[in-house]
Amino acid sequence: MLAFAGPVLVVAGTELIPHLVSPCLPTELGVGRPPPVCERTEEHGLDVAGRWHALDHALVGAVPTAALYWLALRRWRPDVVRRRGA
Repeated sequence: MLAFAGPVLVVAGTELIPHLVSPCLPTELGVGRPPPVCERTEEHGLDVAGRWHALDHALVGAVPTAALYWLALRRWRPDVVRRRGA
């Protein structure tokens, strides 16, 4: 189950988490001014600018979910994730 569900959750987290935890969200809620990485579009409203969008998905979504998946594998399937020299 972990071998299939884990990567699916990593991909889903890479796409969903950056939009839920956006640096532009406080401005959308009426608190403060937008940070320089945000831009307003007709389609999505206030969102991370195009040139920063992929980096936002990588740092906010992919890295944390991949790290959580690795920790889960290390805990529940230590035979899959072995330490070097062990």
